[in-house]
Amino acid sequence: QVNSFTAEIRAKPEYHRFLIGRGGANIRKVRERTGARIVFPTAEDQEQELITIVGKEEGVRQAREQLAALIRDLELVVEDHMNIDPRYHRHFVSRRGQVLRELAEEYGGVAVSFPRTGVKSDVVTLKGAKECVEAAKKRIQDIVQELEAQVTMECVISQKFHRNLMGPKGVRVQQLARDHSVQIKFPDRGESGSGATELLAPGGSESGADVEGADRRRDTIILVGRLENCQAAEAALRTLIPVTAEVEIPYHLHRFIIGQRGSGIRKMMENYE
Repeated sequence: QVNSFTAEIRAKPEYHRFLIGRGGANIRKVRERTGARIVFPTAEDQEQELITIVGKEEGVRQAREQLAALIRDLELVVEDHMNIDPRYHRHFVSRRGQVLRELAEEYGGVAVSFPRTGVKSDVVTLKGAKECVEAAKKRIQDIVQELEAQVTMECVISQKFHRNLMGPKGVRVQQLARDHSVQIKFPDRGESGSGATELLAPGGSESGADVEGADRRRDTIILVGRLENCQAAEAALRTLIPVTAEVEIPYHLHRFIIGQRGSGIRKMMENYE
């Protein structure tokens, strides 16, 4: 009973990771000083703001005061600025500001404002809790460094295999892009037929070089990312190129492989794609 005194304190869920600290450093300090145990809500808990403190009464009181001070610091909104080359602004604001939304979710709702379109400025404004702003600035700097190190690489694979590489609804290539932190752009399928007249040589006959160039464009997949990531992604793409193999099996055994109403062969195709 002595060691099970309980108190509660509330904090916005987006602040929890900052209260816990990197590798649990902040919470560990509080526990070492007070002996109290701090329990944060899990994803299944209904009350997402409620933090529970358990321990001896005096320790719990001290822990609550220390947590309250940390929360007050987080609720104190600061404004800060950083300079980012305008050529990288598009990365943050494209796709309806997806990167900015992810930053806000990860760093306690910090608001990041880029200059409006047409305004020549490299100044980016951040507003939020001091800890959140500092962490978001560090992440933005890391993203810019990644963008500076990016290369564009061509991967030439016959267009007839592109559907296999992409997988159903593009799921295979999306996973590959996530695994290797690259962007992958396939040529438009319409390119195989469109633009034929543009490739005609003077006099109305097709130039062999132009036809070859058109074929290459249809087959070229563009990879954007760090060089080593692009190379790894290209290798992974090439492992997905389908091959054909022939296996000789006596005809009278085929029905056992096919199975009842094709169930055997269907299962094999599903298991091995």
